[in-house]
Amino acid sequence: MNKKVLVVSTTGGPIALYAALLGAGISQATGQIPIVAVPKSFKRQWGELPSHPVAPARMEYLDFDSRAGKAVSLLSLLRLAWVEKVDVVHDVGGSISRMSVPLWALLSLFAKVFITEHEPFPQTVQERPLDMMTRRVADRVADGIFVHGSASYQRLLERGCPLHKAHISRHGVFDVYGESLDAPSIGPPTVLVFGKMRPNKGIERLPDIVRQTRALLSDVRFCIAGSREIGGSVSRVRAWSQRLNVVIDDLRSLPQVTVEDRFIPEAEVRGLFSRATIVLLPYLSASESGVLAIAAGLGVPSVVTDVGDISETVRRNQLGLVVPGDADSIAAAIASIVQRPEMSAGFRRSAIQYARGEGNWTRVAETCIEAYQAA
Repeated sequence: MNKKVLVVSTTGGPIALYAALLGAGISQATGQIPIVAVPKSFKRQWGELPSHPVAPARMEYLDFDSRAGKAVSLLSLLRLAWVEKVDVVHDVGGSISRMSVPLWALLSLFAKVFITEHEPFPQTVQERPLDMMTRRVADRVADGIFVHGSASYQRLLERGCPLHKAHISRHGVFDVYGESLDAPSIGPPTVLVFGKMRPNKGIERLPDIVRQTRALLSDVRFCIAGSREIGGSVSRVRAWSQRLNVVIDDLRSLPQVTVEDRFIPEAEVRGLFSRATIVLLPYLSASESGVLAIAAGLGVPSVVTDVGDISETVRRNQLGLVVPGDADSIAAAIASIVQRPEMSAGFRRSAIQYARGEGNWTRVAETCIEAYQAA
């Protein structure tokens, strides 16, 4: 490829990790070293990860974390793109961040702009007029928009994105937490529910799911781990926190349920997944999931609800079971995997193949590069 690429994430966490791994994939696929611009807060997260890509990108850390630093960092990003004479800017944060709108418009004056939309299925908080405007600007300004599967692709077209700009680029595996686990942990079966406790994650279903699962598997254990960070107004955050308190109190009253209501450092992630027999994603809505990307990278089978592109990824790569959202169906799927070791082993083998194939970052990068070249 004869194009210089700048990959951008103005938000930290899993989106910044996606940017870093995509940059590494581009480096591996082309032999060229792209630039990856991410928030300063990601530098510590990146350093704490157990492993790193063999062909890393050039990392640039900007102050997107503080309100005061955002405007200055956007200008620094524009200057970086101009000075480095980049041909392609790929913003992997998509329309999640409204601060990207002026960035896309200015960058499009001298570079091709590509966007990865992780949430073409907007949550309620993302249906405000300014958020709707952000998505319309993305559809108009971008030279290409990537989504992770056919459901999101259809939604992208329905919202008005031109057909020639829409592309499917699968979500890569988060393979930075060490080698794939060879076998489930020894001891009672454990179900892990991991990640930020947001309203769309189905957290309020969990007490019923636990009760129904224990009716089938008396020795099953549940671990719910993650922070309760959500966006939106103060009143919305307060209301969700109150609802969540009720759910967590109910869960803690149940036997063999552990709730880690806190931010989980990178150093603890592998340990949580290594003790899990199954990773449960009981989502109400979503497109793709960083939690699924970790589970697949470590070879832990998943049970997911039939939403967004998550179900497509699990089905087409045989990473676990896809079920309706009711507690009975979820409990039956958990019991099925626990009681059939050969099924669990098959899902683990499939996850290894997925990490080497469709979920490999070089493969993901090649899909993006093809779109860059055609624009």
